Amino acid sequence: MECFYFPDINRQSAMLTISGDDTKHLKANHIDKENVMLTNGSGLSAVALAERTGKNEFTLHITEYLSDYGEEKPYIALALGILGSRDRFEFALEKAVELGVNEFFPLITAHTERNTTNHSRLLAKAIAAMIQSKRSRLPVINSPLNLESLLSQSSDFGRIILADPEGETPCKTGHNGKYLILTGPEGGFSNEELMQINSTSNLMKWRLGGTRLRAETAAIVAIGFVSNFA
Repeated sequence: MECFYFPDINRQSAMLTISGDDTKHLKANHIDKENVMLTNGSGLSAVALAERTGKNEFTLHITEYLSDYGEEKPYIALALGILGSRDRFEFALEKAVELGVNEFFPLITAHTERNTTNHSRLLAKAIAAMIQSKRSRLPVINSPLNLESLLSQSSDFGRIILADPEGETPCKTGHNGKYLILTGPEGGFSNEELMQINSTSNLMKWRLGGTRLRAETAAIVAIGFVSNFA
């Protein structure tokens, strides 16, 4: 069952008629008299019968509502140092969304090669990944910020997970609240930044494997460990 993003659906929606450009995804998937899944990105999904009623028109008859479909605890935020390669950075975001991340922080550090991101592109990538994984909630995509600003919010998270080659083997955390995963850019965090991170009281350092991982790979592996051990 294909999934589509319709941010305006609510529990009072029983039938939707869409036309023009809004039909292009349905037409591309050759949908007609088939069930599809809709998500509004705010926690509500629905199953609907999609019927083509014109060359550029579809009617969607909603048959079932689903709350927080595809959403799993815990709440995971990923802070990833902005990578020099836009493609690699966007790949990391896409996979993070597919794995269930709820919030994404592009992180400016001493070793980042650039300090800006294209928010519209990141949002579009997140929407595509949300649809791919049939999630009900669109993760929050934050504007770039530095480590100091991020750590000022550390009390919002029960555990901060730092990918560290010298860390411990991932294990049960004894916590079921919010997690923040920290992954540096190419070259990792500077010594000064590591001192800032080490000053946080809710920090756990995890060794993610026996080989040196690229930043985006480390982020993906860390998300998997948190999902399994939270």
